[in-house]
Amino acid sequence: MGNDVPSETRAIIVAAGRGSRMGGLTDERPKCMLEFEGKPLIKWQRAALGAAGIEDITIVSGYLAERIEIDGASRVENPAWQSTNMVYSLMCAEDVFLSGKPILVAYSDIVYEARLIDELLKAKSEVATVVDLGWHDIWRLRFDDPLDDAETLKLAPDDTITEIGLKPKSMSEIEGQYVGLTRFSPRGARDFAAVFRNIGTYVPGKSLENCYFTDVLNAMIGQGRRIQAAFVRHGWLEFDAARDIDVYKSLRADDALEAFWSPERAYRN
Repeated sequence: MGNDVPSETRAIIVAAGRGSRMGGLTDERPKCMLEFEGKPLIKWQRAALGAAGIEDITIVSGYLAERIEIDGASRVENPAWQSTNMVYSLMCAEDVFLSGKPILVAYSDIVYEARLIDELLKAKSEVATVVDLGWHDIWRLRFDDPLDDAETLKLAPDDTITEIGLKPKSMSEIEGQYVGLTRFSPRGARDFAAVFRNIGTYVPGKSLENCYFTDVLNAMIGQGRRIQAAFVRHGWLEFDAARDIDVYKSLRADDALEAFWSPERAYRN
């Protein structure tokens, strides 16, 4: 059963990229429209957001924008999607991001249970992001060496993040894994936007066009901003490459998928 009380939080789903690592699966549709368990990825997100009380949703599209089908969402397009990264796409919806309301930002190539959003909405800091403490359980199924794709994430005793998004040299540098689901207070959104606009100052070699989300979060940490970890164990899946779909289908065939993500739990807490 969903949340009966609408949240004031607005959501932005960034769905502008092609998803080239999916190979031919995205030749005729954007990655967010790939079907899994009978529903496109973006509609699983819509279900989880609605279950958590979030109904004000904006989609930032680019590649095959006209083929994204989702009811009740506003749309913004990044016309430069081929030559820009995720944060640039997010800022195409700057009017929403800086609207003075709490904002939840989601990557479009994930599915998640409503409880992950609940953890974000409970967080008290200006910026909070979901961190999966059980990440290694699914990473070892997706990759021969989990270090090949994982990113650093280091934590302070107060559950704030001290480093995120760098290439790890060892497992000890990964205390959890970034999910791609982040909540900003109005002030947190303003701080994020300000750091992004000057990202080359904080991260040499980075520009507005080639900046990653974790580049901005790491730069904010370096400037003394507090990024809180909202901890979960499982409850989400990432669709980064075609191999991921094969892994998840194999888990379903073995009745093991629900240990990581459940369609039913997308709809209720």
